[in-house]
Amino acid sequence: MPKDEELLKSEYEKWRANARVTKEGFFPVFKNFRSYLKGSLSSEAIRVFLYLGLVSNNKSGEVFYPLSSIASYLDKTDEDLKDIMDELKAANLVERIKTEEGTKTFLLPY
Repeated sequence: MPKDEELLKSEYEKWRANARVTKEGFFPVFKNFRSYLKGSLSSEAIRVFLYLGLVSNNKSGEVFYPLSSIASYLDKTDEDLKDIMDELKAANLVERIKTEEGTKTFLLPY
């Protein structure tokens, strides 16, 4: 039996409210990200970007996971993930910098 409009709206509101109460982390995808959906990024790059957003520090954009862990989680080889990260870097969505602690990944404003 199909759900009605009011029930769907109510379920969504409850889901959002529960996420706030439980302090469930989130990653905002702003409307201007739509420009990346028109073929300028591969679907795999979008998938990786969303994952990076979900595991990044919400204030600094820093991703604390090593690429090998990310690759493993997403069932990618390290080399495939490196290529995807290069694609994201070329699109100005991420930056990787070398620090004394090792290489770090940061999300960039888009």
